[in-house]
Amino acid sequence: MTRAATFLGLMLLCPCPWFALAVGGLLPLPVIVAYGTAGGVMLAISLIHLVVYTWIFHKIAWSIGSFVRHRHISQTFAAAVVAAIFVAIGFAPIYGSGENLAAGNKLKHTAWDVYRSTFPSLRHFSNQYSPSVFTPLSPVLKSVASRTA
Repeated sequence: MTRAATFLGLMLLCPCPWFALAVGGLLPLPVIVAYGTAGGVMLAISLIHLVVYTWIFHKIAWSIGSFVRHRHISQTFAAAVVAAIFVAIGFAPIYGSGENLAAGNKLKHTAWDVYRSTFPSLRHFSNQYSPSVFTPLSPVLKSVASRTA
């Protein structure tokens, strides 16, 4: 139970460094995978991220599950703690995309902002008239995606 909760939380909410031509941002894995719909090079980059991060998240979840089991910690308690940590991460403004992330000026979005902007079908859960605060692809990556499609 703890392993599954940890793995699911990591897959949905972990701010993963996204590497393309440069570090393109800190994004949840489903958003990185969604960039693969552009096809071509973006599809290859997205699939590489999916494989690598899935393997990393599996190892982390296995380690946490082993720790909980060997320390005889309640599975329910551990799963609740893991879920609380991921909810806190999801509400933290630590996601974003764009070039020059070292300055930190683009990392101002919550997981909900990123998901809502990347997957327009989620917008009906929020205010239809609020502008999008997140542009999924930077101008450099948009040009690469359009050339490879």
